[in-house]
Amino acid sequence: MTPRILLRESINAARYSPVPSALVALVAAAMCFAAIITVGRQAAIEASVAEELSGPDARSLTIADATGEGVTTPPTIEVLGAIEQVSAVLGRGLPIDVVNGALGDGGAKVALIEIHGEVTDVIKIRTGRAPESGEALVPNALLDKLRLTQPSGYLEAADGRQWAIVGSFEPIAPFDDLSSTAIAMASAEADTAIQEITVVAAEAPYSAAVRDAALAIIDPNPENVTISDPSAASATVQVVSGELAGFGRSLLLLILGVGSFFVGTVVLADVLIRQRDLGRRRTLGITRLGLVALVSLRTCAPAAVGAALGAVAAQALMIGQSNPVPWDFVAATPIIALITATLMSLVPAGYAASRDPVTIMRTP
Repeated sequence: MTPRILLRESINAARYSPVPSALVALVAAAMCFAAIITVGRQAAIEASVAEELSGPDARSLTIADATGEGVTTPPTIEVLGAIEQVSAVLGRGLPIDVVNGALGDGGAKVALIEIHGEVTDVIKIRTGRAPESGEALVPNALLDKLRLTQPSGYLEAADGRQWAIVGSFEPIAPFDDLSSTAIAMASAEADTAIQEITVVAAEAPYSAAVRDAALAIIDPNPENVTISDPSAASATVQVVSGELAGFGRSLLLLILGVGSFFVGTVVLADVLIRQRDLGRRRTLGITRLGLVALVSLRTCAPAAVGAALGAVAAQALMIGQSNPVPWDFVAATPIIALITATLMSLVPAGYAASRDPVTIMRTP
């Protein structure tokens, strides 16, 4: 029997055996549906956690002054920025209340922070240019509050200090808090005290090394500073994620195992009911291998339809709940379910092929 004829006969056999085919399709659909709404949802959570653990927030170290004496000085910023594994360094001074200089005291007050470091590493300049010492940038979110149609003019503090506005910006993570403050380049004088410093590692594996190097260079007094280091929490989350991943694999194997058992049971029952038909095929010349292939392909056809429908239904449900499962998992689940169902059908197919066709045909 040629492969083309074998495939045609398998599809016809599945069509003319509606009850077994429907049961196989139903079991395959249930396997995929259960796997996606349970293990798939967990996979989506793991992917989200992994993204968070590799994000800039998880790679940043912040040291803030708690006494008013300052954490470090501008030369240290340059040293930290020269480390190859560091992607950004930001030093900040204390916030200052400023107003639109053209409006004077009648204008709305906003906070201004004098910063140290490479400004383009922490913000995206939308209009204008990077500021120099004594110049400022305004976030797009504050333009309306300052009653500015364009980032121009100047900002003025209560003590008379002024900063020319040379552009607008949007912050880069993990410096999102800058969206609510204007920023100005601070003086690079060596004796200027920096009240807070944030160091961001270029990649997650470098976080520990960058943290150790930064603390060694700054050498802060633990009694005078507060240190925010998410690496410890990230390590804990990684351990928990690993345990959840192991649980998810076990659950997936359980779902596939139970589903394949039911598929095997349905196929075996169908083989026993139709043993005379299968024996007739053997007497007409089909080989044992051909008979195994016929039974397996007859199982594969409805299993493929059921697996696809179950996967689509599960993903539609998850999207409706605003918890979509990664599409690679959705695509892989029906394939795994189909392979599992096909392999399980080999057992009853092998049993059918091993029977003596003459004995079967003589059985009343």
